[in-house]
Amino acid sequence: MSFDPIRKKYQDQQNAPALFKPLEKTVRTSQVLAGEIRKYIVQGKFKPGQSLPSERDLAKSFQVTRTVVREAVRSLEQLRLVSVRQGGKIRVLDYLASAGIEFAADLLLGSDEEPSEMMKDIADAWWVIGRAMMFYAVENFKSEDLDDLLEAVLAYIRESDKKRGDYKRLQGLDYEVQNRLMRSTGNRAMILLHNSMRHVYSHVADLFTPIVQNSEHIAGNYTRLMYHLSKKDVKGAKKVFESYFNHGREALRRGDGNFWEV
Repeated sequence: MSFDPIRKKYQDQQNAPALFKPLEKTVRTSQVLAGEIRKYIVQGKFKPGQSLPSERDLAKSFQVTRTVVREAVRSLEQLRLVSVRQGGKIRVLDYLASAGIEFAADLLLGSDEEPSEMMKDIADAWWVIGRAMMFYAVENFKSEDLDDLLEAVLAYIRESDKKRGDYKRLQGLDYEVQNRLMRSTGNRAMILLHNSMRHVYSHVADLFTPIVQNSEHIAGNYTRLMYHLSKKDVKGAKKVFESYFNHGREALRRGDGNFWEV
C-alpha cells in the first residue's frame, strides 16, 4: 500500500504557515499517525488478520521516528485494534469483536459507507444505551439532589430562551442535566459509562445538533421532569425520557430538527 498521500498530508502540516505552528504542541505526531491507520482499518484497507507494515517501514513511509510509530501503535493497542506479536509483527484485529464504544466515532468519520447508514447505527445505539441509562437514573434519583439538578435545568432553559441559541452550548447543557441525574445515583460504573458516551459523541457533535434544534420543547420536557421527580413520580419521569429519546432518534435519522410534537 502506498503511503504517499499520507506523507504529503504530514509534510503539508510541517510546512503550514507560522500562524498554525503552536497547534503542533498540542497535537502529537503519533496521534496523527494513529488516526490515519484507524481510518484505513475502518475502510477495510487493512483487514483482520493482516499485518501492518513493519515499524521501520511505517517510520520511513511517514518520515517520522520509530519512537513516534511505537507510540501510535500503543494507542491502537489500547483501542484493541491491533496486537503486537513476538518479533514485532503488528496484526490487525477484528474491531467488531474487540473494540469498544470509543471506536464508534471513527466508524462514522472514517467509513466508506453511506453516512445515513452509519448514522442510523449510531442513532440506534444512542437510543438503546442513553434511554436505559436515564431510566436507571430516575429510578435511583435522590431527592436531596433536586436543587443541584434544577441548577442545570435552569442553565439549559436560559440558553434555549435566546433567539439564536448556540447549539454546541445547548448540547453541553443537555448532557449536564442528564449527567447530574446520573451522578445522583452514586453508581460509579454507570457514571463513567455515561461519561464515555459523551466522549464518543463529542467527536461527531455537529451530527447530533438535530436533537437540540427545538430547544424550547426540550426545556419544557426538563421542566416536567423536575415536577415528576419532586413528586417522586418515576413513571412520569420515564415518560419524559421516552419521548426525548424516541423523537431524538427520528431526528438523527432524518438529519433535521422538525420532529417535535407540539
